[in-house]
Amino acid sequence: MSGFRTSIAGTMLMVALIAANFALVPTLKDVPFEGTRLAFIGALPMANLVAVCLAIGASRLVRRGEVALPLIMFALVGGAAILLLLIVATVAPGSFYDYISLTAGLYQGPRQYAMEIHLLGMVATGPVAMLVVYGAIAVPLLVPTLLGCWMTRGYRLRLLKGSDAAGE
Repeated sequence: MSGFRTSIAGTMLMVALIAANFALVPTLKDVPFEGTRLAFIGALPMANLVAVCLAIGASRLVRRGEVALPLIMFALVGGAAILLLLIVATVAPGSFYDYISLTAGLYQGPRQYAMEIHLLGMVATGPVAMLVVYGAIAVPLLVPTLLGCWMTRGYRLRLLKGSDAAGE
């Protein structure tokens, strides 16, 4: 049994993701729509997972010539779910606010109001409220993504080279 393996490229990827997160979050204060800002902050962990899956899938495809299809499906369906969430938050902010109010708005901590959750990033919000918002946004992102991974379990994506291609 081998232990946890790490590489310089993997460490550089993690440092790059953390740096991108620290650069992105302060710029979200300039986003005019509160729903879009909240969707960006909530989708950030899923975007990190999608980036890691794409990097792992690309490196395995280059090295081994094949990769497990659920890894690629996680990246594709997860990216599509993030885009759909951002579109809904921008085009139909009322529906997005209703969803957040019915899920994360139920949390009433000490000195925590539902409006502070909508203004996430503009006012001081507690760590528990942040986790509740992440949980509320993560469910509609993860459910279709994990369903797509489950449907493609056992399949592999193989890279065919010139001599392996059919008809030659």
